[in-house]
Amino acid sequence: MVPLRMLVLMDGASEVPPISPSGSARALLTFIGNQLFYDITYTNLSSPAFLAHIHGPASPTTSAGVLVGFPNPSGPQAIFPVRWF
Repeated sequence: MVPLRMLVLMDGASEVPPISPSGSARALLTFIGNQLFYDITYTNLSSPAFLAHIHGPASPTTSAGVLVGFPNPSGPQAIFPVRWF
């Protein structure tokens, strides 16, 4: 199988509705068959993180439900290690 890799850049402007915090995140997602491997980093949050997840597909002006939840993050910056589902 050929891996499918996606780089996802996240910031407040991407939220629905948009917000303007200083925090940002980057995720490298790799799909191989029915497995998801991920490397997610975030930094410069104004308060400790308490949720991390991937939403389902949606248009740019709407939000969608959570498809994948991640272990509870903590602190203003962190790295989630590679895992699979």
